[in-house]
Order: sequence, then C-alpha cells, then structure tokens
Amino acid sequence: MRRYVGVDLHKNTFTVCYLTSKVRELKSFKVSKTGIEAFKQTFKRTDETAVESTGNSGYFVREIKALVKAVRVINPTQFKIISQSVKKTDEKDAEIIAKYLSKGLVPEVRMKSKEQAQLSSLIGTRDKFVKLRTTLKNKIHNILNANGIVTKREIFSSDKALEKVLGNDLDQAIIV
Repeated sequence: MRRYVGVDLHKNTFTVCYLTSKVRELKSFKVSKTGIEAFKQTFKRTDETAVESTGNSGYFVREIKALVKAVRVINPTQFKIISQSVKKTDEKDAEIIAKYLSKGLVPEVRMKSKEQAQLSSLIGTRDKFVKLRTTLKNKIHNILNANGIVTKREIFSSDKALEKVLGNDLDQAIIV
C-alpha cells in the first residue's frame, strides 16, 4: 500500500503525517541527529515524501532521499493553502502536505546539489565582502572630506595609497 508522508519542517522540530488510503498517523520529531534517525526508521522504500522549502530543508532532504521512493520540496510561495489556512497547526499543515502529495498537486522547487549550494554560498559571501569594502572606502572618503582633505575615490584602490591617506592628522570629533 502506497504511503504519502507530509512533513511540516521547522528550525527545532518537525511534524509528520503518514497518510494511506485508510490510515492517517501523526508524529513529531526533533531536528537533531537522534530525531532524524528516529524519523528514518519509520520509512518504507515505497513512501513518497514532501516537505516545504525552508532554511534547513536541503539538509533534511539529503538525510532522507536515499530511503524513500521520492522526496518533493514544495515551493512555499506557490503552495499558499498552508499559509492561508484558517486553523493553522503543525499537524494540520503536515496533513495538508500529505493530501496534496497523494493527489500529485505539490508545486516543486528545484533543489541545489550540495556542491551548487556551497558555490552559491561562496559567491554570496564574496559579494558581501565587495560591498563592505566599497562601504568602507566611501566612509574613509567622507571622513577625509569632512576634514577638508579632498580626494578621488580611486586612491583607495592600493594599500600604499590608503596608508598614506590614513596617515593624515584628522579631527577625532569628526571621525566618529
């Protein structure tokens, strides 16, 4: 008998609805090594699982995908039925996910592989560093300007020029 597993995943816990044509069973687990291991023990190879995309859904999917027939990650912006439900509980959300999964109606999101996620994270970190560097250069330019020292922003591009500029005697009250 085919079983559909709906998961309402949160930061610390997740609620699961196991749905067959005859039975509906609800369980809750902690998002921890032991909690996920206990959850893994409940699987059957023929199960289909769906979980809403959240910050930790990539980790969650990687942990369980080899144990089930299919794992679907739901696009939350297209799956408004949960966020707009009148009686919002974790159990109800997990049950709705399982029901929609059983009908083939869950809007999926493409999941990045572990390598793609790492590369995306590195690119995002680099982007933040570049923006921070620009912000700091602008701040130095403004401090110098407030102290009557007119500069071009390009002089902050080399370490040597930056050290020379920072060696100026500046009014401490204006720096802060």
